Amino acid sequence: MIIYWKIFYADIADQKSHQRSVYLNTKNLSPFDKIFIEIALKKQKQFNNSKLFIPLRRLFITLKQDDDITFSEADDSLCCVTNLFSVYREDQDENEIDYSQFLSILRGEKITLRSGYSCLYNRSISEDDLIRSIVWDNHPLKKDDFIFSPQDVEVLKQFCADAKELQNSHFLGYESLPSFSFVSGAKRSCQIDYQIDPSERDAAYMIFRRLIMISEIACFFKAKKIVLDKRKNKHTSFDILCAKGKKIDALWNKSGEEVFFAKGILHNIPEISAICWGKFINAVLNHGLFHQKDQDETQIEYEQYEAVIDDKKTFEALFYLGVHEIAKLICDFANYVEDILNYLNEKVNSANLDKRPIAIHDEFEKFVEKKKGEFVFYLAKKNSKISYERAFQRAGDMLQEVFKGKLWD
Repeated sequence: MIIYWKIFYADIADQKSHQRSVYLNTKNLSPFDKIFIEIALKKQKQFNNSKLFIPLRRLFITLKQDDDITFSEADDSLCCVTNLFSVYREDQDENEIDYSQFLSILRGEKITLRSGYSCLYNRSISEDDLIRSIVWDNHPLKKDDFIFSPQDVEVLKQFCADAKELQNSHFLGYESLPSFSFVSGAKRSCQIDYQIDPSERDAAYMIFRRLIMISEIACFFKAKKIVLDKRKNKHTSFDILCAKGKKIDALWNKSGEEVFFAKGILHNIPEISAICWGKFINAVLNHGLFHQKDQDETQIEYEQYEAVIDDKKTFEALFYLGVHEIAKLICDFANYVEDILNYLNEKVNSANLDKRPIAIHDEFEKFVEKKKGEFVFYLAKKNSKISYERAFQRAGDMLQEVFKGKLWD
């Protein structure tokens, strides 16, 4: 197998950001390194989490322009390391650096490499969190800018509590997104598999329904109306929140297949280009999911969507992805509102429910145990005098050492 990885790096020579491509041919690996790579690939596939590749960067070779990578008959597959663009950075000499050092190089400043640094130990911060932090740094909050009534505050607190509960669920995690594999000759040329438990998915839909349905007392539309009232909010963040509100409205009213990331599946349903995403989600929430019997416009629309898409699993996946995309934007909006409420000493209460392990956690644990067994075999082959217990302990220690204690994170 050939594994590709694209990495952002900063070059002090021209003070610019570039991309380098690196690759790995697993055929050339030692048995131990092959096990490390297989574990990293498994975690990426199951959780959309590629961080275990970071300590394995040493195994990858930089792809030069004239490199000719040939495939043998036995190693004709390829895959890519994904989701590390916003996490991992290098300098011009392929040394890992942190984000502040990356920016320093772009400003023409020389940096000192930090011995033993790895971004694995950093708290992950999303792009949305980073942008929000910058907004508040540039536009400090002032109490005098906000004039919310007690009723306004209660609506905003309930809205933020619902958004926080949804944001902390498995539903908005990368590990929950359905995976799509394409099958030639099938009625719909894709196989759709869910990693999230159906009960957790349905619970997330119930929260989302409270966030989006006009009849709910603290839905997004009511919270937005309060926050975006210039008589109540005179802070400079008003314009930022206004832009975010318009983006959610635009997506809710958007028609067409270019909206969501799963373009592969959408291109196979040409009829979807005429569907309005908000109306589609409304119809499913009102009639498809909650089985209401009223003969109204949304029930008629739901039946029309069923006829157009004409495949139950595809229909469910489109709804899942649509809710997922809109929920992310609403939760981002709610995070700004919660920051304002916290500043006004109005704390948001939300259910503090621990995420229960989902099925893929057990599957990943079994996979790692199997790989530890292979490790034991190679250790015993290398040293015939080692006991099974010692070899098994050594295998576990090596996995923790190589992955820097982040195997299960």
